[in-house]
Amino acid sequence: MSRYPLTQLEALKAPGRYSMVGGPFGSKLVSRDYVDQGVPVIRGGNLPKDCRFSFDDLVFVTEDKVASDLLGNLAFPGDIVVTQRGTLGQVGLIPSSSPYAKLVVSQSQMKLTVDPAKADPVFVYYALKSPVGQHEIHSRAITAGVPHINLSSFQQILLPCPPLSTQRKIAAILSAYDDLIENNDRRVKLLEESATRLYREWFVDFRYPGHENVRLVDSGLGPIPEGWKVRQLQDVAQADRGLSWDRTQEVESGGLAIITIPNVQARLQLGEMTHLTAVGSADADKYSLKGGDTVLVGSNGNPERVGHAVWIPEGMETLFASFLMRVRSDPSQLGSAVLHMQLKDPRLTDAWRSSAIGSTSLRNIRLTTLRTSSVLVPSVRVLSRTEPILRNLLSVRDSWDRASSILRVTRDLLLPRLVSGQIDVADLDISMPEAAA
Repeated sequence: MSRYPLTQLEALKAPGRYSMVGGPFGSKLVSRDYVDQGVPVIRGGNLPKDCRFSFDDLVFVTEDKVASDLLGNLAFPGDIVVTQRGTLGQVGLIPSSSPYAKLVVSQSQMKLTVDPAKADPVFVYYALKSPVGQHEIHSRAITAGVPHINLSSFQQILLPCPPLSTQRKIAAILSAYDDLIENNDRRVKLLEESATRLYREWFVDFRYPGHENVRLVDSGLGPIPEGWKVRQLQDVAQADRGLSWDRTQEVESGGLAIITIPNVQARLQLGEMTHLTAVGSADADKYSLKGGDTVLVGSNGNPERVGHAVWIPEGMETLFASFLMRVRSDPSQLGSAVLHMQLKDPRLTDAWRSSAIGSTSLRNIRLTTLRTSSVLVPSVRVLSRTEPILRNLLSVRDSWDRASSILRVTRDLLLPRLVSGQIDVADLDISMPEAAA
């Protein structure tokens, strides 16, 4: 329940016919219009759940295309973008620091330009992300066929509307969390890129320190440095499928945590864990995960997800589910960080996907396929230099990732309380940093 009056979104939009617009109709924008550079097109992937806006995986159209067909579908820095059809509830805020002066809204999106004299755009963004805003979006959706919400329904959405000064304070608090999260995520990305570059340079291109003095010899994987070996995975690691359980074993809290498919994303996500009770000690040991293990998606309806691998952070102990596969290295044979990077190598994951069995709705990696996969075991000298570097990069990455997770949890707890007025910030001396405004 909000202590602030509710206001229709239409009353907050800026003057002008293009302050609230949807995407282009029909053939005005199709995939063949996309080019390598130009004016970017905003799609659903640019509105991720835990980020205000993403500039990853953009597609573009030419200036001529915009001038001829898309002038009524433009969005600008400071605008709010909302999914109109498909995955409803996605909300994005184009940052004021956007490298692009204008962007095109796709067929599945719509945008709102807020009148800054009536409302703070950043506050309106957070209000739409709050439980109140999400309920308004979903309750006004048309569910026949592909779920969608039209512009007339969108502008009728009711949001809490505190005084403008209070809006700015709420926006400043929540933006501070998102600024920290996004800074941490950039660090995480840089560390991952560093680990990948090191792996590729030393284990794919074989340009490790001292490589000039080592000749290449033939192997089952092609030419490799002399002194290196090609081994089957089962010779250097243990690979197993996870635990099957009954729904009656699930509990809301307590018990043993178990990692399932939703937890295996770009990195391990621990926000919503399943917990089990009545797991025997033998199963708890057999299906355990610990720091340094790699977990693979062994079964999935999406072929591109099969073989996807994540690293288990140090100090973590949990169980893993039956449609996942655990790989635990034998440290006397191959370091866990070096093995992890090999298990993420597209040459290996592509081979697993091409040999996966099952129907189009569910693809499975055979355990024997995983165990007999070929991996490289470098010379002792190279392994002793590579393993600690990769382990350190992954460990620092995990630390920043955990920090972001804590910040997200705190932000998500504050968001509904601030937007509804349950936490009153009217008398606090807070201002929005210029960079975030």
